[in-house]
Amino acid sequence: MFANDKLHVRPTFGVDSSLIETFAGNQPVQMNLMELSGNRCFSFFESLLPTRYVSYVLCFSLRELPTLETLQPLLEFILCRTFNRDAKVILIGTHLDKISLDEIKLAHLFAIVETEINNYFFLVQAIPEKRPSILGRFAVDNIGRVVVSPGFSKFKKFPELLSWFSDQALQRCRNDVEFPNAQVPLRAVALSKKIREINREGQWYLTSADYKAIAKAVDARYGLSRHDLHRHTQLLVGWGVLHHHFRHLTMKKYVVIDVQWVFRVVAVLACCTYSRGYGTENNSFLQPVPLLFCRKTMEEMQNVIPFDVKTVMASDLCCVFNQGVVSMKTAMSLFRGILSEKGLDSCHLTGILELLRSYDLIIMGSRLKFSSFMGELRENKSHGMMDTGVLHGNDPVENDDDDEEEEEEEEEETAGASVLSSEFFYAHSRLL
Repeated sequence: MFANDKLHVRPTFGVDSSLIETFAGNQPVQMNLMELSGNRCFSFFESLLPTRYVSYVLCFSLRELPTLETLQPLLEFILCRTFNRDAKVILIGTHLDKISLDEIKLAHLFAIVETEINNYFFLVQAIPEKRPSILGRFAVDNIGRVVVSPGFSKFKKFPELLSWFSDQALQRCRNDVEFPNAQVPLRAVALSKKIREINREGQWYLTSADYKAIAKAVDARYGLSRHDLHRHTQLLVGWGVLHHHFRHLTMKKYVVIDVQWVFRVVAVLACCTYSRGYGTENNSFLQPVPLLFCRKTMEEMQNVIPFDVKTVMASDLCCVFNQGVVSMKTAMSLFRGILSEKGLDSCHLTGILELLRSYDLIIMGSRLKFSSFMGELRENKSHGMMDTGVLHGNDPVENDDDDEEEEEEEEEETAGASVLSSEFFYAHSRLL
């Protein structure tokens, strides 16, 4: 949205994150701008994006007034991540250069959109303290670099809009006990700089023990107060500097410090899930397909995706990709490019899959062998009907008379399923 050169505008692959530095009066302010792709399959990122100190910028085209149906997935996304009244929504209408509306008509258009959004929040969220509030409304012209705030102020330029954002951020800091005198704790700033420095050296994660040692080296007070370290770590999570799931049995042992790279890993996986996309009307006759099968979208994103679409599709020898199932061979084709970005080879694929499993984005191993997919796959492999009683818990076993033969068959079926399950994993499809 803030790009000043149309030639450098490109599709968003998953999440694009960038730091913007500006001033609120004489005070410097740093904001983390995270742009989430409009394609619905990228809802994988819901559990990874920050939830504290967040303002949601809801963009829509002024050329066509958005309906509640098209906005609903986005509004649900915002509501599901709102825990208090502190969450703010900013409305931005784009393509102002493509329409001819005076300020009165423009203000009326925004009033309609704002009323629909507020009514939806009122109907869905019964607790007033957990309803997001609309903070501002703007119409932008990316060609002329002009910003209009309908019914409130005169024409502005993009730098003035950024200053408005920084003023709002500073005001929220003044109202937050985590920021005494609206200042970020200096040791938290020092810790974030150290983490970014380690990230630039090529590391993408730290063990919890290493992270604590680094924090203690940055400031000795972190070694004396685990509570302070935990609070400041959560601040860094909110800024997008790192990820740390301290309540997760596995992930609490690690701290992810290359957040943008992990976002790209998750975005690659998201290409395996079904897609209809934000901003499209629901159509019961429209069959969703994996994003990888959307030829037009893949062509538009060919300069930003880190894999070759044809190679990935050719590796799906069992033709199960359309069922949300990925073989290890296909996974290698998918993640080879993203691994090479960190200087990693195919031996590190299992670590990436374990990360995705810990994030609860895929199912693999023993959980997969009892799924209906495994029975269908084994039938396809043998080109004949097979007894799938062991794979489907509700199906009866035919040979009830011979217990010994039944046990042998069950062991044989389970063993076969175990071998196959190690070669495939499910990619969850989290459609909103």
